[in-house]
Amino acid sequence: MAFDSQESQTSSVGDYYESEEEEEDDYKYFEEEDLMEDSETFSKENSDPEWYEHSCMPSQEVWSIIKKEVCQLSQDLQVTDPIARLLLYSTKWDKSLAVSKFNGDKNQFFIDAHIHPSKPKRQPLEPCTECPICFSSDDANYQLYCGHSFCCDCWISYIISKLERGVSLGIECMDCDVLMGFEVIDTLLVKRSSVIRRYYQLALSQIVESHPLLRWCPGRDCDMVFAVKEPLPKRIQCTHCNLATCFQCGEEYHSPTDCESFKNWLLKCRDDSETAHYITSNTKDCPKCSSAIEKNGGCNHIRCTKCSFDFCWMCLSAWAKHNNEYYACSRYQADPDVMKAKVTKAREALKKYIFYFERWDNHHKSLLLEEETRFKIQTRIKEQVSNGEGTWIDWQYLLDAADLLRKCRYTLKYTYPRAYWMIGDKKHLFEYQQAQLELEIENLSWKVERATITDRADLERQMAVTEIRRVTLLRDFKHY
Repeated sequence: MAFDSQESQTSSVGDYYESEEEEEDDYKYFEEEDLMEDSETFSKENSDPEWYEHSCMPSQEVWSIIKKEVCQLSQDLQVTDPIARLLLYSTKWDKSLAVSKFNGDKNQFFIDAHIHPSKPKRQPLEPCTECPICFSSDDANYQLYCGHSFCCDCWISYIISKLERGVSLGIECMDCDVLMGFEVIDTLLVKRSSVIRRYYQLALSQIVESHPLLRWCPGRDCDMVFAVKEPLPKRIQCTHCNLATCFQCGEEYHSPTDCESFKNWLLKCRDDSETAHYITSNTKDCPKCSSAIEKNGGCNHIRCTKCSFDFCWMCLSAWAKHNNEYYACSRYQADPDVMKAKVTKAREALKKYIFYFERWDNHHKSLLLEEETRFKIQTRIKEQVSNGEGTWIDWQYLLDAADLLRKCRYTLKYTYPRAYWMIGDKKHLFEYQQAQLELEIENLSWKVERATITDRADLERQMAVTEIRRVTLLRDFKHY
């Protein structure tokens, strides 16, 4: 899927804002022939559950979006642009909420938005030529619309101190909680280009992070921003770094697993993946407290360091039952049942995790290998074209097959976190469809690695079947 990008706009440092415009058989829903017929009737929106309308733009183009929203609200409420901007910022860019609050208790809304001070002075402020901070008498004092006046040097020093702490849009008056708008910053920092540049960089970052329809691309050293019409946990792809992520959580794209389950999976992987195999291979659980214990000597008499329980390493029964059999356990039990239920549960939980992690990790590694396969295909096509064996167009289907293979295996990889957390009857259907998808992926992988121009129809048929399996799973098990 390709996504259009927009050209970046340039603006002067002092005018960052204003210059921007604008069961088995029971589970078989499809036979292969049915799959092929259905593939002809799919539209883009209906056939691809991953389709998501979004745009990817250079960060500076965000200003045109914000300006449009501000202008629209200012016209609707008949207020100035600076006030409209502060109202939108206070409602996290929710226009309908801003209008609702404005039409309700307007004065309280302005106080909540830090446009009016929460504790206004009882008497109007008298004009003052002496700065209350540095006590200098200077005609260059600047008075904020709340009425508080300080010399420009103190204002500038205050703004710089806020920027050093990462604050920009939330800079308040030095004597009350009224916010300083863009126009105030532009006036005070008109001769400080580096400072005003830093201010608008932080302001842009805070706008994107607080706006529900905008998100930074998390790619390394990438300055692109995604814009959507509706915030959903769906796939977005950067036109600059080509990274595919989930708009809602910002993690790598993980359908058909929901965001919360995927984050829990990543956390579990970070905690368990490096130690799970070692624990399974080299430890046993204490029969009393279930702590994993590693045997570091020849003696079979083990004392748990956590609960001080003495037991036999061989049969896991209490050591006191062994009498004088101190160094060898010769008690054979046809059906030993010495571990408590919680010990069994703990070990089974670890086995379950390892089962799903190994498959998750295997498909991750396969994805990397398939990148190499695609490169080999490109090289082979180039050689064949050079030898007069067809054109690039004749061989394009091989690259299409390699791309589809990667897309389908990517989906398969992310089915395992969901299967790990799933419970109930739906899990059986999910695992059936998961197995069918895996089967078709391996069939496709086999054909891609061995394809020639004579079996193009067979390969393309396998491509269609595999894609239908992928789409069916995603459509039947939406993650939101």
